[in-house]
Amino acid sequence: MLLDVGCGNALFTVPLAELFNFVVGIDISKEMISDAASKRLILTL
Repeated sequence: MLLDVGCGNALFTVPLAELFNFVVGIDISKEMISDAASKRLILTL
């Protein structure tokens, strides 16, 4: 499990998702979370 606090646009979260079975990203900015969520859709785990 990985908890990425201040994940921003998931620059590091997405690559680390390949190493962990469960990943959570948290950020104060709704825009950054939206950008990170769009990257989640391209992952094929």
